[in-house]
Amino acid sequence: MDLSRQTNFLNNYGTLTKDNYSMKICIVGCGGSGSPLAELLVRGGFTTITLIDFDVIEKSNLQRQLYLPENIGKFKAEELKKRCLSINPEATITSVIDQVRKENVDLLLSEQDFIFDATDNFETRFIIDNYAKKHNTYWMYLGAVRAEIICSLMKGKKSHFDKIISKQAENEDCSVGVLGSTTFIGASITYTEFLKYLVMGEKYESKLIKFNIWNNKFFEVKI
Repeated sequence: MDLSRQTNFLNNYGTLTKDNYSMKICIVGCGGSGSPLAELLVRGGFTTITLIDFDVIEKSNLQRQLYLPENIGKFKAEELKKRCLSINPEATITSVIDQVRKENVDLLLSEQDFIFDATDNFETRFIIDNYAKKHNTYWMYLGAVRAEIICSLMKGKKSHFDKIISKQAENEDCSVGVLGSTTFIGASITYTEFLKYLVMGEKYESKLIKFNIWNNKFFEVKI
């Protein structure tokens, strides 16, 4: 991959090392947010990515996810793996057809350096958070519903996930409606915050970011 354009920009703020690019990254959820996020990571030079999802592609997914009509009925993680490898055949992409549960979370996430949560159910999110606190693993929460995105970096044992989630959010999923642009913008913002964290390290300040793309209301608060 030729990363010169990305590097030319990032050099104004810091440097990404070979260890950064080869770190083991896991994306839990390969749908509306997870699929564009995976592509951004691969195009951004990250070479070791595990994709976890148990779901198959449906016709309604095509409106907001990186899949094609010929992918319908196939597993999201497998098809996303193929797409990522078509971008960078030298990358190591692993697909796991499974759902993260209390019984298997240690097995699925134990070797990961960083986790992205792009699921659409909060039971799984809390399982990831509990695992991350226990093992001091950093992860990012990404949600996209209606025209609003929300994302935040969780610093392992210092995670603030349980403090930022409202009861309303816990009961919402894509069935209430979501714009295709919401998932793509959410993935882009999350990817950018991930780069900031890598460049800045522990100087990066954890914050909650919310953006409603329909009314252009942007909210950010340090946590």
